[in-house]
Amino acid sequence: MANARIIVWARRGQESLVDDALRAGNLAIAGVGAPTVADATALGSHWDRPATSDIRQTARETDAAAWWIAAPCVLGGDERGALAERGCPVFTSEPRPIAFDELLTGDASSLDTAFVPLFRRSAGYRGTLDAVEAFGPAPSMSVVVAGGPGDGSLFARLYDAMDTLVTLGGTVERLDAALGGETTATPDRLVDLTGSMTVSLRFTGGRSGTAHVSNQTGGWFRRLTLAGEAGILSIGDNGYAWHRGDAGGPETGGEGAPGSAGTHAGVQIARRLAG
Repeated sequence: MANARIIVWARRGQESLVDDALRAGNLAIAGVGAPTVADATALGSHWDRPATSDIRQTARETDAAAWWIAAPCVLGGDERGALAERGCPVFTSEPRPIAFDELLTGDASSLDTAFVPLFRRSAGYRGTLDAVEAFGPAPSMSVVVAGGPGDGSLFARLYDAMDTLVTLGGTVERLDAALGGETTATPDRLVDLTGSMTVSLRFTGGRSGTAHVSNQTGGWFRRLTLAGEAGILSIGDNGYAWHRGDAGGPETGGEGAPGSAGTHAGVQIARRLAG
């Protein structure tokens, strides 16, 4: 779907993220909103569109092919209900735009969302599925998912990493996690998590995995590494390299290309809207 019109809900500091997505996905902005009046005013000026801090008003008054909730924010039940009533796809750059207590209790209105940019849906990962199958089950896996503050919260980076590892490793038997740097109090909202984190996992059957995640790096980076008898298989947004340990050098292949978080988000939104 060319030039699909979307409503963007973002915050100041995410202009580059959204601009990259618009270019990569050939998308157009139908409306703009933000969690605060100040952010809405600034973003409306940036894209020369009317803007509001009331998501329900935007949902009522603006027609679009999809919504993209790019901002790390928590939506109330009425706000989620307003989006659900529109009946169009809702993309989010946070795993679930709900409060922590609702996540634990399941007290949330029905709102189907698609997380973007998800590593497993990237062209780089999708183009390596044959290589992953040929490599076979890896006893050891590691993944790095990192971006800047404008790309989303630490929770978003953690979600992407864990989705990748659990998809490959299966049921988690043990998990240990530690925030890097000075220890601070855990925020009430998952979307307010920030910094860097290391997670170690043990899966049923003896496989292990490690995730290194951050939302404080200077650029966008994602890489999955599988280690086993078949060698080392390294997968990124731009394809893969399979190091077999022979003198012939690594086998390379796959699809995709390097890019920003916004680039990959825009491609995934456009692909979903195109059906």
